[in-house]
Amino acid sequence: MAEIREINVTLPSPTLDADLSLEERLQALEKDVADLKSAREDDAPGRNAWLNTLGRFKDDPLFDEALRLGRAYRKRQPKC
Repeated sequence: MAEIREINVTLPSPTLDADLSLEERLQALEKDVADLKSAREDDAPGRNAWLNTLGRFKDDPLFDEALRLGRAYRKRQPKC
């Protein structure tokens, strides 16, 4: 199951924007875009995201039973 993370983004107040110069507004916008990209990259699954699942079912009797049943099923299947 995917983990849901909360991302907090502070939007500039419209009343404050009127007091800022165009350059200051652009800098604030660039910072916000960089923050959003960074948050997105942190959430994006990597190429080896499956490695995070290693050990998840260690010492889990239900998983061990599922493995046992899977082996038994495959053993009963005709050879191709």
